[in-house]
Amino acid sequence: MSSGGIIADCHEFLVTAAWPLARVKHWNTFNAARALENQCFLISCNCVGETQGEILGGHSQIVDPWGRVQATLDASESILTAEIDLSQIERVREDFPQLKHRVMGV
Repeated sequence: MSSGGIIADCHEFLVTAAWPLARVKHWNTFNAARALENQCFLISCNCVGETQGEILGGHSQIVDPWGRVQATLDASESILTAEIDLSQIERVREDFPQLKHRVMGV
């Protein structure tokens, strides 16, 4: 493990959710923030349809380590695919080495 802790060894996160359509803008913001703060690819999968009277938002995404959306879906049932360049993670972490300054377990 490097000085960045467990996150330094991570390349991608998979997030699954049943996030409501009424707050899909927050979903998009959180996806970008998690990818950027962890300097990883974030692959998010959000349910669509209705559950317990709540309309679910969809908008599954693949977000790069800079927090930029590389691929996204709307609120329909679909499959999202994209090619990702894992070498981008190393370049981002060299340009912006914020993970080296994290203190784990404080």
